Amino acid sequence: MLKNVLSNNKKQNPVLSVLTYSFNHAEFLRETIDSVFRQQYENFEYVFIDAESTDGTQDILKEYKEIDWLSEPDGECGAHSAFIRGLGKVSGDYVIQCCVSDGFLDSNWFKDGVEFLENNPDYSLVWALEQRLSEEGLLGEVNHPEYFDFSPPDGRKALISWLATGITYPESNYIVRTKVLKECWPDEKISPEHHKIQPHLGFIFNFHCADYKSKYFPRVVSWSRIHKEQRSKKRSNIEGPAAIKYLKDINRLKFSLLFGKKTVTLVDGSVISVPNFSKSERIKLIFDIFTQKIRYSRFVIKPISRIYRSFLRRLNLYRNN
Repeated sequence: MLKNVLSNNKKQNPVLSVLTYSFNHAEFLRETIDSVFRQQYENFEYVFIDAESTDGTQDILKEYKEIDWLSEPDGECGAHSAFIRGLGKVSGDYVIQCCVSDGFLDSNWFKDGVEFLENNPDYSLVWALEQRLSEEGLLGEVNHPEYFDFSPPDGRKALISWLATGITYPESNYIVRTKVLKECWPDEKISPEHHKIQPHLGFIFNFHCADYKSKYFPRVVSWSRIHKEQRSKKRSNIEGPAAIKYLKDINRLKFSLLFGKKTVTLVDGSVISVPNFSKSERIKLIFDIFTQKIRYSRFVIKPISRIYRSFLRRLNLYRNN
């Protein structure tokens, strides 16, 4: 039975399910867990999936009676199967994939995220920025620092930005409606293999194909470490090719939308439905994708991007005068 962190306002506040997956992160684990229990939003449940760690992780978990946890071996696609097990245990209205067990969260994030989704039922997901830390805890780069200058679009326009850039929501902090997460999470039986190897990317792909809306918060709310025990480093030979196939899937989806097709054939040959765009919307889509590429490019056309942003500022000033 799940053990909720109880609130006096439980009838008024929906339950947020916090889901963490971990393997041999005992060194940083207390910091992660404590950042969850320091949240200003109290009505949550904490589900923790451990992949049979050998570094004392389970001893630490036993110290926290409020956490519903289990320890089982994972398979070749460990993060996917572990998350499916955890998702089967949650009972909340919303889920946060606090799967970075080597980092921590802003203490106001649960409250701010859930309040927005409660007040905006047409939105299904909220997200914010993530910052890297060294193993010693020194602050590093922020993912997508360009968003401090230009916020990514919200709502359906987020689909355009995603098609143009392939940028995804940080795994460590996005909050999503539970029913949407379960609908869009890659299915173990029918999803492409590369969506199961990189299930977070598969979820984002399905989320946009289903035409759900997201909201960006322009601040850092999660911090994660770069260290020698990081699984992403050890699994790069598996996850790297999967990420490449994911980007190819985005390109295929892009052309399906532009040419008015109702389905897209993914790299592995599977076929899925795509959002419906009218002819006028498709024409606008071409222009929007091009401008988004200019605006958010970090590597190829930074000088052009700066000129473009300056032009937009001057244009806005001209319109306002």
